[in-house]
Amino acid sequence: MPRLDLEAHRRHLLDHGDELVRQVLTGTPDADLPGLEVHTDAIHYRAGRDVTVGYKVVLEQDAVRQEEYLLATTADVTGEVATLDSEQFGFRVWRHPHDPVLASAPEAFSPDAVAGWLATAGLASGEVALTAVAYRPMRRAVLRADVDGGRWFVKLQRPKRHLEYLERMALLAPAGVTPPVVAAPAEGVTITAAAEGVSLAQALAAWSMQGAVEPDPASLLELLGRLPGGVRTLPPQRGHDVRLRMALETAAVELPGRASEIADLGERLLAADARAELGPVVATHGDFYEANIFTVDGRATSVIDIESAGPGHLVDDLATLMAHLVVLPDLSAVHYAQLPGLIDRWYAAFCDVVDGPTLRARTAGLILGLMSGAGEAQASARLDRALAWAPRA
Repeated sequence: MPRLDLEAHRRHLLDHGDELVRQVLTGTPDADLPGLEVHTDAIHYRAGRDVTVGYKVVLEQDAVRQEEYLLATTADVTGEVATLDSEQFGFRVWRHPHDPVLASAPEAFSPDAVAGWLATAGLASGEVALTAVAYRPMRRAVLRADVDGGRWFVKLQRPKRHLEYLERMALLAPAGVTPPVVAAPAEGVTITAAAEGVSLAQALAAWSMQGAVEPDPASLLELLGRLPGGVRTLPPQRGHDVRLRMALETAAVELPGRASEIADLGERLLAADARAELGPVVATHGDFYEANIFTVDGRATSVIDIESAGPGHLVDDLATLMAHLVVLPDLSAVHYAQLPGLIDRWYAAFCDVVDGPTLRARTAGLILGLMSGAGEAQASARLDRALAWAPRA
């Protein structure tokens, strides 16, 4: 679907969610439903592909309160979905957790089903406290399962991505850089143990707020150096230029009032990409940022979410990390007040092993990639950050 049509659908989903939900529930967009509340909860925008919006729905009638979570997408999916088509718009709507692509979603989001999986695998028995960590409709979900004092993570993926994930696990888990898969109980589902230590995000907050040990940037380089050489034989991910163009498109959708700034920034970043000094092809993680890196006593020791591992360039893993660090203070100044100075120190340390101008330009481009679904205020702040990191014309 052309971008302008996709943006029109996005605006319709945001502006007319109440009518859409009424139509799904009753068949009529203007049906009288006293006690109905519809709140837009999440926006998932994939440039040039589809847009999906999640709605929290509350219906209170006769002192009975019913809560639902509905998702509406422009993607042409089938299954347990309602079809809402008109001359201008077309949507598919489903009730969570009945994801039309992730077949095992109803079980993966069920504490009882997950408890059964853990018991069958001999991992744990008892009542499971299940928490959704991440959910990207029609793509993936991660849930945390706490039981018997232990912690496991349930990952749900599309069939093809599931197989690719297992292929990467076969390389990375024996190298000791990621927790291994301990069970694969259903279609597209894997269960792993929790990584040792705390995430780099937690370690940075503890350092910034409480004076805990400062995480060591050298250990991050050492961790990346431990990725097995076999990762270089895996299929490569999308090139940086493709991801950059998608990020620019998404940024223009998020901030139409700053389209000229975004276009100018895009020209500068594409020019910088043409003269980038990338270094040799190495094994890369592909999604190397603070939530996916685990530390013990301030030293990076392991990674999670290895779906994007493959051949690439060290500068891109480091730029991914830098981009995420740059936006953290905007998310929580209380937790990350000390980060700006640390970012400067880490950038200097990383420039000892990769080209500095390339690292800056790639960081700027990846900050743009973090604008999708961030909301206008955060998206605008991230554009400002990207502009500050980008090379001058």
